[in-house]
Amino acid sequence: IARQRREQNHEENGRNENYVKKVITYIHENYDHDITVEQLANVAHIHPSYLHRIFKQSTGMTLHEYISRVRIEKAKMLLEKTDIAVTEISSYVGINTSQYFSSVFRRSTGLSPSNYRRHFRDI
Repeated sequence: IARQRREQNHEENGRNENYVKKVITYIHENYDHDITVEQLANVAHIHPSYLHRIFKQSTGMTLHEYISRVRIEKAKMLLEKTDIAVTEISSYVGINTSQYFSSVFRRSTGLSPSNYRRHFRDI
């Protein structure tokens, strides 16, 4: 019975990893649009609450935290490597308003987007 349970757990973990990989791929391909948990659950063909649970177990962060992290990383790259206006970068990374973008960016990096760009331009 114990061996059978281990095998079942192993199969379940493999399925869960595949669900999480599908969701992560979708997030990276669509971070510049609104993303809902329902959309992500549909991508993986599982219930939203189950997705929340297995995503947190697998990555150590919530779906919202992961999506925000991807968006901030993309914004950092745009700020470092392009001259796109800070007010436009928010829409490039899927955040609706530049004020909210600045708030999320500052919380994540400790700098405003403009100061972040200046810092990397001075290096």
